[in-house]
Amino acid sequence: MADVQPFRALHYDLDAAGDLQALAAPPYDVIDDEQRAELVARSPHNVVEIDLPRADGDPYAHAAEVFAAWQRDGALVRDEQPALWALAQDYTGPDGVRRTRHGLFARVGIEDYGPGIPAAELSRVFTRSSRSRQSQGRGSGGLGLGLYLSRQLMRAQGGSIDIASKAGSGTAVRLRVPLATARIRPSRARSSR
Repeated sequence: MADVQPFRALHYDLDAAGDLQALAAPPYDVIDDEQRAELVARSPHNVVEIDLPRADGDPYAHAAEVFAAWQRDGALVRDEQPALWALAQDYTGPDGVRRTRHGLFARVGIEDYGPGIPAAELSRVFTRSSRSRQSQGRGSGGLGLGLYLSRQLMRAQGGSIDIASKAGSGTAVRLRVPLATARIRPSRARSSR
């Protein structure tokens, strides 16, 4: 069952971070090294620094550090009040036809009623490259990085992530971000909601 609610969005403050065109990037899996360098040259706040991190050592720890620094510096700000965000995005499809995609951003909690995660495996679900035996047996793919990266990002924000699961009854994952850590500054982006 899904629970849909407004949320306090974390978004670019365009006065601090710059023009949105310089901050956006294509999906990480289509960016080569040359295009990544071009994107970073556009802005030190280009999202590619988080989506496709490059660093000596752990690139995901680097992404979490960059994410936290952008918040400290005011390039990323959190809304004062919870809201639903409407989206209209113009793009050109692979067939060359111009389209507009419409969507809505909201806080969503999801609980499934699937097989759940056995108690013996819950202690390692936040470790890098962890996949449950059930998902390995189903051949469902994935690298086992989703919950590991989620925890790194939550920690960088001073938040937390927890999981509740019971074999045979499903799994619930909850993210918590403290509201008191947000630096709120007026933003031109807010007027586009």
